[in-house]
Order: sequence, then C-alpha cells, then structure tokens
Amino acid sequence: VNVAKAEALIAAGRMRPRGLAEIEAARADGRWEAAYASQRNATAPPDLVAALGANPAARAFYETLGKSDRFALYLRLATARTEKTRLARLERMTAAMARGERPS
Repeated sequence: VNVAKAEALIAAGRMRPRGLAEIEAARADGRWEAAYASQRNATAPPDLVAALGANPAARAFYETLGKSDRFALYLRLATARTEKTRLARLERMTAAMARGERPS
C-alpha cells in the first residue's frame, strides 16, 4: 500500500526531498523490495501455490481458510529473512494443513 502511494507521489512530482531520501535508503537496504501487498491485494506466493499443488490434502484445507488466515500465511513467508527459514516455514505450513490443522 505505502509503496504504491509513494510511487504515485513520485510520479506526480509531489514527493518531498525527505521522503525521497527515505525511499532511497529503503531501496539501498532492501526494505523497498521486502515490502508486501496489503491484505486486500495479497495473493499466494508461487512457492506456496506449488506446495499446495503437490499436496491435495493441504490444498483442501487451505481452501477452507478465510482471507485473514491466508494473509497470515503469506506474511509468515514474506517476513522470512533467509531462504532456509522460508522453506522451513513453508514445509511446516504444508504439513500442518495436510493434517487438517491451522498452521501456527
């Protein structure tokens, strides 16, 4: 959400120098790329889609989840600091859903 707003302000020439400096700092340290979509616009990341495609039981449970629960899954994956952590979280989520449990 904030990324889209910032880009709109920049495109309109309305972003102030202090805001531009913050955006450049975020781009330099990775925060800009790490920003995630709002809950309203969030979609399942490709690795989760692939994991669910390979596990019908997990997919069936995932389909019962509401939008908030799905977003919580996406956020857990998006906030992983390393690929190893992301993969471990994905594996735990998929296993829990395959057992019919809400991932924690």
